[in-house]
Amino acid sequence: MKSERSLLNHLESCVEEDLAAQKRLVLLLADQEAAIVSNDAGALALATEALEGELRLAPTRSGGRERVLRGLARAWGIHRSALTLSSVAERAKEGGERIGDLRQDLRAATAEVARASRRMAALTTLHRNVVRDVIDALLGAEHESPVLSAGTLVNAEA
Repeated sequence: MKSERSLLNHLESCVEEDLAAQKRLVLLLADQEAAIVSNDAGALALATEALEGELRLAPTRSGGRERVLRGLARAWGIHRSALTLSSVAERAKEGGERIGDLRQDLRAATAEVARASRRMAALTTLHRNVVRDVIDALLGAEHESPVLSAGTLVNAEA
């Protein structure tokens, strides 16, 4: 079994990786937003692919952190569900301050990802509504045409 100090060092490393990942997510969301604003489909596809790649790595990071927390729970003789980064920082005799600081940084970075995600959601909703308004202006509103509102395909050659 690993020593408590070794587990705490490993947890610090895991949290640092999570923090770096959150910062990368903010940058990738900014790239995606810039591609949408500039109407660059190629850049949007690349930004989306990069974002998906980053998100695919999250379960691996989460699994590593979970293994370390289970090890700490065994070392301290408590149930895993009792451990959070805050409680680890409090329980750790030495080195807990660094985990507490990283926790604060991770919390701030996660909040920034949430803000960027909400901004992207609002932007894509606005974009979708503008496209819908243009289509409605050109073809008429859906409620005005039973063919458009029903989603029926029409053979234009008939």
